[in-house]
Amino acid sequence: MALTLADRVRETTSTTGTGAVTLVGAVAGFRTFSSAITNGDTTYYAIVTTSGSAWEVGVGTYNANTLTRTTVFDSSNSNTFVNFQAGTKYVFITQPAGKAVYSDGTNIVSADGTSLAPTYGGTGITSYATGDTLYASATNVLSKLTIGANGYFLSSNGTIPSWSALSGVAVTTFSAGTTGFTPSSATAGVVTLAGTLIGANGGTGQTTYANGDMLYGVTTNTLSKLTLGSLGQILTAGATTPIWATLSGVAVTTISFGSTGLTPATATGGAVTVAGTLALASGGTGATTVATAQTNLQVDPAGTAVAMAIALG
Repeated sequence: MALTLADRVRETTSTTGTGAVTLVGAVAGFRTFSSAITNGDTTYYAIVTTSGSAWEVGVGTYNANTLTRTTVFDSSNSNTFVNFQAGTKYVFITQPAGKAVYSDGTNIVSADGTSLAPTYGGTGITSYATGDTLYASATNVLSKLTIGANGYFLSSNGTIPSWSALSGVAVTTFSAGTTGFTPSSATAGVVTLAGTLIGANGGTGQTTYANGDMLYGVTTNTLSKLTLGSLGQILTAGATTPIWATLSGVAVTTISFGSTGLTPATATGGAVTVAGTLALASGGTGATTVATAQTNLQVDPAGTAVAMAIALG
């Protein structure tokens, strides 16, 4: 059970010898052990003869009006159990001086010079250096860890904390989400990444470029690169992606000359070849031969007179 102390507990006993004492009732003005502590509790006790010549202070265990003496701190018998003789003795609960805890004006200390144990709210440690850290080194045992070197951080070895250099800690996993980045290998210190930052995360997915390369979307959220075309080429649309093309290779599929009579001979690329004849109304002859042109223009074959009928209205 627990170590229990209580005020104003004093009884008498007539027990002799060095063994357990039988308690026979409270002294006037005091109370009994049974009213203050429970069977199985330990307590600090003192036993004194009425003359005061024989006395003993120690630890005892209470049970049913019997106090079993287990440990002696001080006594009139050289700090050992006293062999009490016949006669009345006083038995009471006390606070031994050697077990007292008090303040020396600065710290809480114990009379016997020992530190207050962790199980009693203390640390068990009596001195500290600047930066010391307290940690549990075993069950109900506190220890101190000296401050680490500048730049060190606190890490765990699975049992106790310790100071470690950042460069000595291996990075075994690294997550960059779905960016495409992964660690090239487990490393310590500087983390080296492998892979490329994908387009959906603000990257390009490309790792090298040549002079003049152009980026374009090849599929949804995926970029590709197009090598620079040859001198004079133009950028045009292919079936699904942009391409570089030679201007002469670009097909002309329609061309209009209004009502001049001219049309393109065929769909072509580069130079446009025109077919047909330029009509009279558009300033032409409407013919493809000189004779036909003279007829259309009503020119004298000798070239000495021109008779051109101009139709009005």
